[in-house]
Amino acid sequence: MYADELITNVRNLAQVPDTDEDITDEFILTQAYLGLLERFTQPIVMMRNGTWLHSYTFETTAGVSQYRLPSRSIVQGLEKLECATGQGTGAANSSGWYLLNVQTNIQATDYEGLAITGRPRAFTYVGDTVDIYPTPTSAWTLRVWYYLQPPRLCLSDDPAYSSAPVQAIVSLGGGIYRLQLGNSSLDGYANQHSLLDLQFTNGNAEFLVLGTRMSFSGTPTQITVPLTTNQADLIDRALSYDNESFGNIYGFIYGDPTWMIPLPEELCNALVSYVGAVVLAEKGDSEKAQVFSQKAELAIKNVVDLAMPRSKGQPSVFKTRNTYLRRRIGRYGFTGGRSF
Repeated sequence: MYADELITNVRNLAQVPDTDEDITDEFILTQAYLGLLERFTQPIVMMRNGTWLHSYTFETTAGVSQYRLPSRSIVQGLEKLECATGQGTGAANSSGWYLLNVQTNIQATDYEGLAITGRPRAFTYVGDTVDIYPTPTSAWTLRVWYYLQPPRLCLSDDPAYSSAPVQAIVSLGGGIYRLQLGNSSLDGYANQHSLLDLQFTNGNAEFLVLGTRMSFSGTPTQITVPLTTNQADLIDRALSYDNESFGNIYGFIYGDPTWMIPLPEELCNALVSYVGAVVLAEKGDSEKAQVFSQKAELAIKNVVDLAMPRSKGQPSVFKTRNTYLRRRIGRYGFTGGRSF
């Protein structure tokens, strides 16, 4: 769902005209963004299906135990932190990963005052950083998994923000690829070597790549975005289903809002109901606002229940009091009690 569709659906639901001085497009988009933060973050994380989940790797430095959390992670927290089994820069390319345990601040005191160094085994949160235990003695490759904070929203034709569809992907050799974006309005950003996010327009409108540095390619209508092999493979997988085209991937300037709602389609109408309830409450119709608020909550619950993993030991049981077999053999079965 696009932001334009969201606005139209909210206005239709709340019966608010475009000319309403209080309920502007900006008001609706602001409430939708706040709804993503305040109400939809929790079910997205609970589903554990990869929506908003991102990762990056970095190398530790000998004698340094604290490392900054991703600035774009939800509530400045991590899904998990892993360490490569091999040691040294680039070790993760040819080795597996093991999970670092999360320590509480009290448990972390077990390491205090002890001159323990070596391979990372655990971590704890300290403000907006993670403290690694034991303190690394050399370069170890760590991989951080976190949930991305939803971006702000804007109209697709908002002139204040720039975006461009991907036109092609070209191999530059040495595991480096180049995406060509066809939009001359990005030239000014590219000359400043700004960062770019890449978002897929279909499915969950997920962000495929975050914060990739772009540069001017020499052609007025093309911007070059270098990618690693892993990033290029991720884009290829996104395009492999149902013959998707490059035009379904858009580049957004880092920090700028998006005009695509970053939610699974099944949750988009729940967001419409949620924002509609806010609008109705703003207009003084609290009774109707309560109806659509409950509708949003029910829709969220149903989607989360459907997406949560099911236990094989507890298959679904369908019950009814009016089956053909019950009418034939009676309430108490073939033996004992009444039969007909």
